[in-house]
Amino acid sequence: MEQKTLKELVRELGRYGISSSSLARICGINPGQMRHYVYDVKRPSPYTIKRIDSGIKSFADTLQSFSLVESEPSQNPPSTVVPEPDWTPGTTHIPVKTR
Repeated sequence: MEQKTLKELVRELGRYGISSSSLARICGINPGQMRHYVYDVKRPSPYTIKRIDSGIKSFADTLQSFSLVESEPSQNPPSTVVPEPDWTPGTTHIPVKTR
């Protein structure tokens, strides 16, 4: 198992759109506090490191538990398409339809 610093972990997760704030939510840690840890403003305690490690492993387990299947065709009728307004950009008059 490869060990990483928080900064390395956040950089790696960033490739998938997961920010330090997202990681904080996943681990149950205040986002501002997580940023302090990531940017070496403060050092996490051994207890906090365990919480973060446990949080990312739990998140990974949750992701692994998913098994995607093709969705069933919807029984609902397709939504009606709203026609574009009869208006040309740059004009000052915007027609209003009344019912």
